[in-house]
Amino acid sequence: MQAREFGEFLRALRKEKGLTIRQIETYTGVSNSYLSLVENGKRGIPSPDILKQLAPALKVTYEFLMEKAGYIEQEDPKPPTTMDPKDLEGLIRMRFANSKVPRRIKEHQLQSIINSIKSLEEMEKEEFGDED
Repeated sequence: MQAREFGEFLRALRKEKGLTIRQIETYTGVSNSYLSLVENGKRGIPSPDILKQLAPALKVTYEFLMEKAGYIEQEDPKPPTTMDPKDLEGLIRMRFANSKVPRRIKEHQLQSIINSIKSLEEMEKEEFGDED
């Protein structure tokens, strides 16, 4: 990924999380002017040390940023075929955390979604067996 592309990715990720450059600066200590230059492709891809500071503020893993920046290769490009229900809950909560509609997913809605997915997984196991 080139510096400009990475900057665009970083800006999109920051906006997706509903954060301003100044908030990122406050959380990380990385200057807002530097972040602006990176987002506009006027600076190179940040160093691994900077990415390590940015990851928690952007609510992503350090490894994810390192992959996107091109420092490490993606380990497994395939999505997981199964996941722990707690991971599923986290993904659903993260997906709707900054969504405009619905503004906030209610607990009973979240449980309904998780229960529906569990039910589909059980139906799949009954139909096709456990392939593990």
